[in-house]
Amino acid sequence: MIGLVGVSIDVTDRIRAEKALQNKDILLGGVAVATNILLTETNLNFAINETLELLGAATRVDRVYIIEINESEIGKHLESRRFKWASRFYHIADR
Repeated sequence: MIGLVGVSIDVTDRIRAEKALQNKDILLGGVAVATNILLTETNLNFAINETLELLGAATRVDRVYIIEINESEIGKHLESRRFKWASRFYHIADR
């Protein structure tokens, strides 16, 4: 007598959960390093630019901006881009 017994288990949810956990670990590691840079670096502009690069890479985004919003004398909001980071894969044509 010849027979075959098999079991099939869908592991899609488990793989997604493991990937989400890995992404969370990468982000938390980036936040820890960024926090250290912001607390220890004496040059604030350098620290912010380094932090944006770190967090941009950790979150796998193309661009990160820090925008300052002020209110004008007549009550309008004025936006000023203070800091910008762009991935090296960000195309010049997109700028």
